[in-house]
Amino acid sequence: MGKQKTVSSQESVNPSILAHLGNGASLAAIAGGKSIDTSMGFTPAAGLPMSIRSGDLDPGLAPYLWRTEQMTFKQFNKMGGCLCRSTGWTGYAGFLSRYW
Repeated sequence: MGKQKTVSSQESVNPSILAHLGNGASLAAIAGGKSIDTSMGFTPAAGLPMSIRSGDLDPGLAPYLWRTEQMTFKQFNKMGGCLCRSTGWTGYAGFLSRYW
């Protein structure tokens, strides 16, 4: 990978993807020195997995849990709080680390 050339501090010649990875995480597509798209969504739980947040969920999850587990809307909504506190890299690893 070569060094990116810049026309000025405002305008990039090559399109780029910038990644912010840590306790929070996001991607941004940059073209002409401006963000043209990001991985961020409507809520903080959307996008990439983070230290304690799940990231995007398949829209079929709610109907699946309703059908297979007879989960009510109230139960699913309560689970939503858990998705913002104990999933993501913490859920994958089984513990919270200061390194992610």
